[in-house]
Amino acid sequence: MRNIIFILSTLIVLASCKEDDSIIGLDLQNNQFSVQYDTIHTTTTSTLLADSLSLNGASIGLLGDYIDPDFGRVQSVLAFQVVPKTTVVNLGDNPIGDSIVITLQERSGYYGLDSAATQKVKVYRIHESKNLDDLDSTVVNFSTLEQYKGPQLADTTMVFNPNDSIGFSIKVNKVNLADEFLANATSFASDSTFKRFFGGVIIETENRDTHGNIISIDFNVTQTNIRLHYHNAAEDTVKKVFDFLLKDINSQRYSIFKHTYADPIQTALNQDTAYQDKSYIQGMNGLGMKIKINNLDSLSSENAWAINSANLTLKLVPEDDSIMKYAPPSSILIKMLNDEGNEVFTPDYETAGGATSAPENYNPDIHGYKIRINRLLRKALLENKQSITLTIYTTSPLTKPNRGIVAGSTYSKPELRPVLHVIRSK
Repeated sequence: MRNIIFILSTLIVLASCKEDDSIIGLDLQNNQFSVQYDTIHTTTTSTLLADSLSLNGASIGLLGDYIDPDFGRVQSVLAFQVVPKTTVVNLGDNPIGDSIVITLQERSGYYGLDSAATQKVKVYRIHESKNLDDLDSTVVNFSTLEQYKGPQLADTTMVFNPNDSIGFSIKVNKVNLADEFLANATSFASDSTFKRFFGGVIIETENRDTHGNIISIDFNVTQTNIRLHYHNAAEDTVKKVFDFLLKDINSQRYSIFKHTYADPIQTALNQDTAYQDKSYIQGMNGLGMKIKINNLDSLSSENAWAINSANLTLKLVPEDDSIMKYAPPSSILIKMLNDEGNEVFTPDYETAGGATSAPENYNPDIHGYKIRINRLLRKALLENKQSITLTIYTTSPLTKPNRGIVAGSTYSKPELRPVLHVIRSK
């Protein structure tokens, strides 16, 4: 009986301690230690241009053109290579080309205010003197991409409606391209040989609706392809196809972005150190933000304090109901500026080895993000630093278009401004 009572008592004590994981044992510590609750509001926020490197290998591409009432015009172009579905080729006797059709399989939903937007679509063949392999890990803008455009293959108008499950098909209107493919059928025998013959395509759009939209294209499914339609001379009524796909290793694929910002974002970008009332974060290699937390000396003490919890709260600015269709970033990447002014991962989020960093997820309860800086703050206090500076970007910037407006240090509603909550004990 005594054992049962002891076990029940132990369970009650353990249950009473199950609070916020970052301050486990705080109630027990109150019996032996001092506990200090601090709130720091002295921050400065600003907006940054995000990294604009183009990286090969994404499984999702973004395509479209839309107008954001706060972020301006956003355009996304696709550039990719295809290779033969199989290098074991049997096209039959005397194959005759009928047409070439490009099909793009939509991945999930759309981004923008128009659920079904009319877009002017143009397709270009990669110029014979260019190679998409050269774009990997480089800064590529629309001007650079112009140099890669060869002959135009299509010019059509389409409705980007993600509720259409059959994909977006673009018929190439260049005369005799199908016959050119068949005349070079020996290039189908290897991926590298085919890419020398046909270097890939660039697909660009221009919005023709009120707002427009961006759609996600799944590069990794066989439904996204370039299809050769043909028949054999002796079988005129029997239609045949041969597919060219994006293969993970052998097919370069990129989304190239262009952002046309106006005020207040353009002004914000020119005032890096100002007390801004709003900061902007945006995917598609768009925008990030910087936040400097000042007056850390207010936490200094001759006696060492344990940092039980240090959470920086960033809240997004409420927007008009229609604009709320622009979903905020589902997660963010947190970095810090080191003593040399370089961006590095923070000790609270970096993974083993420091090569990567875990994200911080969007918190719908506060319509924003809670950023842990327990270890970073502890290190800063030990080094007697007066401030720390963080930089924040959206995760998956090449495959997610989401954006958000963060309330800054001078935002009109104080309850939405950035705040650091610290719990210390000794």
